[in-house]
Amino acid sequence: MATVKSTEGRKGKRIVLGRNESSAEFPITTPLQMSIAEAFKLFVSMKEAENVKPCTKAEYHVQFGYFQEWLNAIYSDVLHAQDISPTIIRSYINYLAYEKVRYEGIDQRVNNDVRGLSPYSVNIRIRFLKAWFNVLVKEQTLIKSPVSGIKLMKVEMDTKQSLSEEEVRLLLQQPNQKSFAQFRDFVMIMLFVDSGMRVQEVCSLDIEDIDFVSRCINLPAIKNKNRKNRIIPLSNEMSRLLQELCNDTQRHFDTKSRICQQLR
Repeated sequence: MATVKSTEGRKGKRIVLGRNESSAEFPITTPLQMSIAEAFKLFVSMKEAENVKPCTKAEYHVQFGYFQEWLNAIYSDVLHAQDISPTIIRSYINYLAYEKVRYEGIDQRVNNDVRGLSPYSVNIRIRFLKAWFNVLVKEQTLIKSPVSGIKLMKVEMDTKQSLSEEEVRLLLQQPNQKSFAQFRDFVMIMLFVDSGMRVQEVCSLDIEDIDFVSRCINLPAIKNKNRKNRIIPLSNEMSRLLQELCNDTQRHFDTKSRICQQLR
């Protein structure tokens, strides 16, 4: 550290002119305490800066709600993000895997005799916790993530059997096409079969996304899961059905764009 001594015969305070370079590199050993809610708010703010999709942001809130509800019930004395330990995280995972009532909160499906989420569902919640605490470490709110040593649960990779042609035919016979709502459902099913589009993509489909001349759908990046523009070819029959649905929607509903608005 550079200093200048007093030129007079008396003692004076040291005048600091410089600083050691090493003084700017002290590691953080005692981060400021941050409440769990504040830590989550910081995480969401960081993800917003990365331009995550609104549906992804909404899912963060859902997953945080699950964790916070369990934490308040079992570890009510844990108030700060720094107090969440690997032991607490493992306790949460064990609760999800072996104790949580499956479909809890869904009246039509809840069954108190069936406990434990599937490994796939548990892994979704572990991934959220990893993402959250990794951001806190990156922002120097935490020294180390309590989830860093936690592994995902092993998932059995079962082969899913597709519908047979007869099953598809019977499915398409179910909607009564004389009803607008059921005709809409019929077109939706046909679009899944014809194009392989995702549910969210179909629900967000706008009239301007469809090129009836070229018989294709120009799905913009903002509506795609991978944020890449996609061109989806359509068969002649699918193009005709979509045109008919567009005409019906514009004729009977107060909308000029979203053809599947009523599907939501």
